[in-house]
Amino acid sequence: RTHDSHGSGDPHGELRDRHSPGRYPVGAYIQRELRPDATTAAGETTLVTPILEAKDLQVRYHSEVVLSVPALRVLPQEVLAIIGPNGAGKSTLLRVLGFLQRPTGGSLKFRGTPVPHTGSALLALNRRVTVVFQEPLLLDMSVRKNVNLGLRLRGIRSPRRSVEHWLERFGIAHLADRRARSLSGGEAQRASLARAFV
Repeated sequence: RTHDSHGSGDPHGELRDRHSPGRYPVGAYIQRELRPDATTAAGETTLVTPILEAKDLQVRYHSEVVLSVPALRVLPQEVLAIIGPNGAGKSTLLRVLGFLQRPTGGSLKFRGTPVPHTGSALLALNRRVTVVFQEPLLLDMSVRKNVNLGLRLRGIRSPRRSVEHWLERFGIAHLADRRARSLSGGEAQRASLARAFV
């Protein structure tokens, strides 16, 4: 069994043998809603620069390969679903695509530019991409303040109408002044999504 420091698999942080990443390559579970090309309103095919593009992506924990993706492109306005059993590498792939984890092999581009692995360039890129985790991460303050938190931490003054727009869009405007700890699971998840879009 392979140790997984991120907690996939059983409570002891180990991948189950029956969910070995080698037997369930994550690439086999990627489902697309758009073709790899884009079509204009006139029906003409046009070249589009992918938002994210990965090639020969690989992540190893010790000597074990836990993620291997030969090629992946995410196009503008594309809805991409990644499904698979525990231990298939879904969470690892999302961390890599969200620039939260450095791959051990391969290349990753954001809008045609290679993703840096360290320094201020990576920090600037992290501020352009948001990851919303399955378990909502909210502070003990109002929903409105949570939604505006990311911008405040970066010293960006967001127009109040922008925060209100996303509160309304996710159907939680009536909860704006409530403490985050009083929200249900679904409401908290919507607050996390609103914060990501502001």
